[in-house]
Amino acid sequence: QVASGFNCLEFISNRESAANGVSKYIHDRTQGPAASISCTPALVYRNYFLPHGGPDGTEHRGQLPQQTSLLADLPIPTDNGCVRPTADALQEMEERGLFEDLEAAFGQARVGLHTDVQVTSGLKAATIEVCTDPEQMVNQVFVSAANLAHVRPALAGDPRIEGLARLLLR
Repeated sequence: QVASGFNCLEFISNRESAANGVSKYIHDRTQGPAASISCTPALVYRNYFLPHGGPDGTEHRGQLPQQTSLLADLPIPTDNGCVRPTADALQEMEERGLFEDLEAAFGQARVGLHTDVQVTSGLKAATIEVCTDPEQMVNQVFVSAANLAHVRPALAGDPRIEGLARLLLR
């Protein structure tokens, strides 16, 4: 399980993007980036070559022009993998009954699954060690939670924000 953004990439902030590349992952020892960089070929694939559909229905390859979103089936906007709730999105969620039926709403959220990926390195204490076994493979599940610290003050007191948090932390 990899702590990730809703785009299956790991950024320090929403100001980061896939266009910044993957080399910065080596310096971030938190769980998500460390797990991703340990399977570098898969990370490069997700960043630069992942085929996915955009919100307008067009097909994209890689996440440079358009990022994928694990919340694409929900009216929850994301920016560089981070949740960015708006009053309109919260209203649509309420109109669709998503706060009343969290189980149904949760069924529309996705996780990222990257199977049979090669392990190329790993952290041992504070040292990065190269994996010399080319047959060492793992499956990675990319999951995320909402960091609501950036919610606009106008929405901070909205009770639907708590419903959104309950949905995403399910």
